Amino acid sequence: MPQYSYKAKNKNGEIKTGVLDAANEAFLRKKLKGSGLALFSLKEAKKSKDIDLEFITKYLGVPQLEIITFVHLLTVMVKAGLSLSKSLDALARQTTNARFAKIISAVNIDVAKGNSFADSLARHPDVFDDLFVNMVRVGELSGTLDTILELSAEQMRKDYDLKSRVKGAMMYPAVILLVMLAVGVVVMVYIIPKLTTIFTSMNVPLPASTKLLIGISDMLTKHGLEVFGAALALGYLFRMFLRSNAGIKIFDKFILKLPVFGDISKKINIARFARTTSSLIKGGVSISTALKTVSKTLSNYYYKESINIAAEKIEKGDTLKDILAERESLYSPLVLQMIEVGEETGSLDTILMDLAEFYEGEINETTKNLSTIIEPILMVIMGIAVGFFAISMIQPMYSIGDSI
Repeated sequence: MPQYSYKAKNKNGEIKTGVLDAANEAFLRKKLKGSGLALFSLKEAKKSKDIDLEFITKYLGVPQLEIITFVHLLTVMVKAGLSLSKSLDALARQTTNARFAKIISAVNIDVAKGNSFADSLARHPDVFDDLFVNMVRVGELSGTLDTILELSAEQMRKDYDLKSRVKGAMMYPAVILLVMLAVGVVVMVYIIPKLTTIFTSMNVPLPASTKLLIGISDMLTKHGLEVFGAALALGYLFRMFLRSNAGIKIFDKFILKLPVFGDISKKINIARFARTTSSLIKGGVSISTALKTVSKTLSNYYYKESINIAAEKIEKGDTLKDILAERESLYSPLVLQMIEVGEETGSLDTILMDLAEFYEGEINETTKNLSTIIEPILMVIMGIAVGFFAISMIQPMYSIGDSI
């Protein structure tokens, strides 16, 4: 979108200057008029020769926190009675993310052309997901956009908090394993070769574990680039496998069967399912449509599949509780009982929100104690690695001592 540098007068006759993105002069004039300014001079701004921020942010993406802030502020503005166009214009100028600012401006232009807000958002699926777009569409159709935006902001914030807690809990073990790997590479490249020279000069018999370490060391020192390239290639192939349908199924089943982590994965998916379904039902979406939308937001394949099946069967008259009961390995008796109560009392949205808050509390407690659970496991792994290295290096030392 082109940029224009402009001069305009306010109501007091004061001259105001600036630079704005606009599709054309007419749109810029309309935008300035909405801000109480009268345009009298403009020219297209020269593009900067500096690094294109959009090029960078295109690959970094728009941070989730930036999107949450946008939805929250849009809610406040719409509730205050500000028009959607003015709200989007203000938010486009406020955000510090260059790419996001252009996306908001593009959405505003589409709305100005007569497109619905939901359809305008749907043109940017990498920023606005199906759940948010569908909720906005419901809000526009029912005339409750401010309420829907408020629900969406709360949903996004809770989802962000959930992800942040899990990522925070995994940071400690990830750093420890990364440091262990780095230390291992340093030992293999710089220490083992020096010890190998000593062992070779003394012509001492080497145990199998020592030969294994020397072999790995030789491979890293003599063929380091090839090993690094092979590791990258294997990592890429593994990533592609995990993105394939078969890989997703295998990996997600493996995660569910892991001790501790499997339990966390189940709670995360149940909490997200419950909160999102509750928000959609409160927004006036039918339960079958809500379930179809929710299935796209879940992180585990088997939970996605179960909710998709539920969306189809519920249209045939089956109850949600009976459908989910067929997957007892995924849904606990507590979940099924609460859903049954919600269906019988006609308060499924309230019950699901209570269920979401309960499991979010459970996840919070589990992630708080996760480092306590993982620390002993890491200590055992480190102890085994150090012990193996020590024994492999000390045994030949004893042989050298005996030969002297």
